[in-house]
Amino acid sequence: MTAKTALRIIAEERTLILSVVVLTVASAVLVGRVAPADVTAVAQLQVYTTDESTAVLALTEPAERADRDVIVGTHVRLASSPTVARRVIERLGLTDTPSELLERIAISAPGQANVLTVEAQARSAADAATLADTWVAEYIAWSAERTAADFTAASAALAPQLESAKARITDIDARIKTQGHTKDLDTALAAATTHYEQLLLGAQRLDTLARVAQPPLSIVSPALAEESSTVSAVAIDALKGLVAGIVLGTLLGFIRHVALRPEPST
Repeated sequence: MTAKTALRIIAEERTLILSVVVLTVASAVLVGRVAPADVTAVAQLQVYTTDESTAVLALTEPAERADRDVIVGTHVRLASSPTVARRVIERLGLTDTPSELLERIAISAPGQANVLTVEAQARSAADAATLADTWVAEYIAWSAERTAADFTAASAALAPQLESAKARITDIDARIKTQGHTKDLDTALAAATTHYEQLLLGAQRLDTLARVAQPPLSIVSPALAEESSTVSAVAIDALKGLVAGIVLGTLLGFIRHVALRPEPST
């Protein structure tokens, strides 16, 4: 088919094409007004990839710097978990299930900056911003709870070691009182005392760190969302309908032309 033939067919089927265009434009505008598109709000979180308080207190031996992608990637996965979704649902009194709510949330870490981007979708700018801000707040709170739980578990694991080291010193002291000082007993007492003091210092540092440590997160910017004006929204819907109508109308015009074309005589 040549371009000239195609233009002739379009001209002959212009009534059908125009009708389809008008119908699709009207339908697109109507659907856009009845079921408006979701508005997206974006909030950002700063992720700290080093624990400064731990480094200052020298609670642990210096370790190799953790890979940025691993740390930030872990936060992306945790922030996208159903646990956070359940907390947000409870906080806002939503009727969504965690999986349904997660469909309206996107967590990412663009570029090389240690920043998490939280995108939330809702029917209005206010609802989208509230959802994004609440998601950020609940993830920070959950991270704080997990951090506190980690310190509690570490303290609980250290307690029996302190008791065991203290009992060891008591036992060696008792043996020295009955057997007198010997090189082996004095060496054992010195080693046991040093071990106990190291454990005690670790417990004190752990207690201090538990009081001052915060989750490795902070809010960079609260959620922002801009709701498009009614005029621009209608214009966009109409443009979408116009494009769809031209394509669909032209296609139907060609199909009708072929279907109505008389069979060639034999």
